[in-house]
Amino acid sequence: MYISAGAGIYFTKYMNKKNNEQEKLIYEILKKVRDAGFIARGILETTRAVEKGTAKLVVIAKNVKPKKLISHLPNLCRYKNIPVFWVNSKERLGDIIGLEVPSTSCTIVNEGEAKDLLEKLKFQKARIKEKIKGITYIGKEPINLLSIDRVEKQIWFQQKFAKPILEGVKKGTLRFGKRIPAKLTLPIFISETRKKLIDARIEVLIWLKYKDIQKYSEIMEREYPNDLKELDKEMKKIYSQLKPESWVTFYGFGIIKKSQNVLSKKEVKK
Repeated sequence: MYISAGAGIYFTKYMNKKNNEQEKLIYEILKKVRDAGFIARGILETTRAVEKGTAKLVVIAKNVKPKKLISHLPNLCRYKNIPVFWVNSKERLGDIIGLEVPSTSCTIVNEGEAKDLLEKLKFQKARIKEKIKGITYIGKEPINLLSIDRVEKQIWFQQKFAKPILEGVKKGTLRFGKRIPAKLTLPIFISETRKKLIDARIEVLIWLKYKDIQKYSEIMEREYPNDLKELDKEMKKIYSQLKPESWVTFYGFGIIKKSQNVLSKKEVKK
């Protein structure tokens, strides 16, 4: 889909509103399951239920620190095809599931009397095409707010891509999972130096299966390296879990502003 001016900010506000509604529904479900069902509580019990395949749905708190405590769960759930939902507070989550301490996560093993509500949560759709002016949908996959893997506030690249980006050779990037930009203009950073390279305007956003990237000329024209085999090699090097059926996100971007004194001439030439 193509994004026009103002859509990013509106989209973020709309998404936050939907997430608040979603969190209320999650808490309502957990209360019912707590009273007449079974919830596996905490990171160890949740992980065990996911690995065994008994988890119906996983809930993770966003304010868990350190993040590495729960970093394995989203990918594990994706591998097991188990839906994941996020809530804002581990303290609130712990209270809802009947603990006197905060809880990093939990999973529903037996939904009890909450089956209908659970289905409503898992299959609720939100088509951005119908909600936001300025977005024209061109792919086959409708945007579902509940299936977004990440909202990105910045984009990171390796040092070797700095020169192609600055020269306008590389004007796009593929990312693993279903992602959206937090706003239309995002900063691009270099991972090795941790410095900002440019401010970029997101001009193109496409969700697609990895196996279908060659069908989109827009991707191959804006992406760098130039040939598909080299691109495939780079993608699998970065994302070890990448498969032909995996969802990926393509961003096409244009330079808004180059950062001053961020990269030396020597660094850019690398």
